[in-house]
Amino acid sequence: MKYNQTLRRAGSILMFAALLSLGCRKDLGEGLNKESSEQTISIERQTAGISKEIASILEKVYLDPDACYEVNSAIYSAYYEDERVLLKDLLFPEISQLYALDKFKKFKAKQGRFRKLFNEELNKGIYPYLKSQLKVYEIHKQRLLNQADQGGTERTVATRTESVSAAPIVNSISENLISSTALGAAIYFPYSQNFEAVYNNGAVALTSAPIAYQTPTIVYTDREADAGPGKERYACGSRFSLTACFREVTVDDDYAYDRPTHIVAVGAQPSVAINPMESPANAVSRVYHGISRLTKQLDRLISLTGNGGGSEVKVARVSAYLTMKDQQVTNFSGDIATIYYKRGDIRNKRWKRVYSLWDADWQEENKQQVYAVYEDDTQGTKKFKGSVNTTINIPGKPSLGKAVGDVSYEVSVVTQDEIITQRALDRYAYFRDALNNQGGGYAADAEDFLAPGKDWPIIDGGTIWNYTMPYRIF
Repeated sequence: MKYNQTLRRAGSILMFAALLSLGCRKDLGEGLNKESSEQTISIERQTAGISKEIASILEKVYLDPDACYEVNSAIYSAYYEDERVLLKDLLFPEISQLYALDKFKKFKAKQGRFRKLFNEELNKGIYPYLKSQLKVYEIHKQRLLNQADQGGTERTVATRTESVSAAPIVNSISENLISSTALGAAIYFPYSQNFEAVYNNGAVALTSAPIAYQTPTIVYTDREADAGPGKERYACGSRFSLTACFREVTVDDDYAYDRPTHIVAVGAQPSVAINPMESPANAVSRVYHGISRLTKQLDRLISLTGNGGGSEVKVARVSAYLTMKDQQVTNFSGDIATIYYKRGDIRNKRWKRVYSLWDADWQEENKQQVYAVYEDDTQGTKKFKGSVNTTINIPGKPSLGKAVGDVSYEVSVVTQDEIITQRALDRYAYFRDALNNQGGGYAADAEDFLAPGKDWPIIDGGTIWNYTMPYRIF
């Protein structure tokens, strides 16, 4: 899972700072690349350092069933996409929107139990990266409070802890590694759906559950990989005096699928619901992205760059309708739909019902368009390139004329993967064949605009991306 806008903004700020510092150098390119590279290494080093320190604290905190249950409750409340919760929500519940959700409250977790134990351990230990970031975060929040006070408006601020206020700042980039939604430390619970029944029974039930469920295996993030070292709890000591010990294990998808695992990850994305469009006032030919599934993991299980976890698939449209002659299309048209697939969705090949708008009204004169799909990342570039045949504008006096012609397009996207789908669609052929079997059978859907017993055909059934493209004529 990845969160591009903040990451790209952070990258732009770093780049601008580097340009200012190198403005008088003759060899600008070499100096800029060196400084940007050093900056990236510094951020990754801090991210890995914070992740390792948090994982170490979790080993102690998770021995308390109420604290562990609070974290799982926050994740199962699904405030964020992709089975995760930000550390800042857990440490500052009084100002967290997640904690205000009815969906979270129904779990009846002991609010603040995690924070209490986390801060106690933080005060006792040496955690330079984490303490530094929390101190900067506190300064940032205090600054917001002071600004609010000057304006005469009260604003809630998190309670200070002794360890935070006393911590030295250790080469901190900013407070982003705690306060940011895109860059902030998060706890990620892959395949959490497999264990939901166990964790829905309350904290008391954990005390009698198998030890694997009492304390999830804990993994910190220091790499881009599908496997990494984790700490697994087991019972040690004599049968008269059992205690909790941890042993190192290798955690991959198979391990996380079978045993509860918490990965100290990077970033989270608040859940966004796709709202259905109201019926139009005029006659239109409306096309949707219906249901779809992804059958290949396109992100790493563990990632320092925010690319880890599930996959964030973008469904877009390329249209050149009524562009000027000889103009090249460089952007997608209309809204881009974002569909989040958890690793469990991908592994189990689950269909997701979306019904997002692809084209609100496919005009008859718009002869061809392109159905474009890619997996969104925080780095890497790919291009959708080609041409479409459609109605274009021809310069003329006193007004523009129209003609049918070919228009090229080249749209750049941020992804590390190969483009998932780039399909040119002819309007006449689409509406003629939209209900015909495309070779992949049909996808059963009770709310698909069709009469009982009829369904939309599955498109690209033999690839990693299968989908339907329903339409409605209003």
